[in-house]
This record gives sequence, C-alpha cells and structure tokens, in this order.
Amino acid sequence: MVYHLDDTGTMACVLPHGVLFRGGSEAQIRRYLIESRNWVDAIIGLPANIFYGTSIRPASSC
Repeated sequence: MVYHLDDTGTMACVLPHGVLFRGGSEAQIRRYLIESRNWVDAIIGLPANIFYGTSIRPASSC
C-alpha cells in the first residue's frame, strides 16, 4: 500500500490488534515505517465487534 502512495498521500488501514505484536520480518517493517521513515502518525484501537459478521476479533477472544 505504501508503495502506491503519492509523496503527499494519506493512507488508513484497518487491521486486527495482533498485527502490532508480531515479531520477525513484520517487526522490522514496523520499525522501519515508524522509526526510520516516521510515516505512522497514529494507531487507533477500535472496540470489539465494530465490524459485525467479520472475523476481525480482539486479541483476547481469538
């Protein structure tokens, strides 16, 4: 997604909370986006079941 952004583009992603805590190469990507490029302005935690009928669930109920 980042690859397709214009230099002044804005992007929003909806992901399960587990994505924030994975290690390995995903941790390196997060570190690059946050620490090296300063591209993340905010992370907003949404309440459970906000997307009714989907498989997106809070980490505690997975």
